[in-house]
Amino acid sequence: MSAQNQSTLEITTDESLAAVVADDGRTTAAEAAFLQLYERYSARVLTFLRRLGLDHSRAEDAAQETWQKVWDKLPENGYKSGSWFRPWLFHVARNCGMDMFRAAGKFKNADGHSEWENAADNHANPIMLTLELERMSILENCLKRLEKANITWARVFRSRMAGQRFGEICAVLEISKERAHRILFDAKRRMSDCVQGAEG
Repeated sequence: MSAQNQSTLEITTDESLAAVVADDGRTTAAEAAFLQLYERYSARVLTFLRRLGLDHSRAEDAAQETWQKVWDKLPENGYKSGSWFRPWLFHVARNCGMDMFRAAGKFKNADGHSEWENAADNHANPIMLTLELERMSILENCLKRLEKANITWARVFRSRMAGQRFGEICAVLEISKERAHRILFDAKRRMSDCVQGAEG
């Protein structure tokens, strides 16, 4: 599908938008897809960076750096196609926040503990980060199974998890709201069973 045709389609999932940016380079379609991702997540990224302990000015700088890296890395395969965009985005944001702490010389406070560790809690702990990455891997595998079992269920599930409203999902998939709610219920149940089976 050409970039021009793709830009006329309504793309709803984060992963689809990221794929357009990654595949189309610096085209108008890529810019439009990037703008949609930015509009969805810019406020959340800034809030995330503030919660890590950055003051407003440094959080804004780290957020700007995050979005620059997203724009630069998507076409360079910094993002694995098919993986979930949101965790990757917040991983990039976390790294930019950590760089901001380093630049400000705020890695050690008076009691010798890292301010980053205090601010980021479990995210700075390598064991917790490893567990989080393992959970994401399990979720991705379960989502691939869901896609093989029923692509419509997977599309509804991905769209809802990306923050799409039921009205938008129904319009794109041409299904009723009642059907979308039922599909999401069934998809969540199947995902839950899959995750529990993988962890158990």
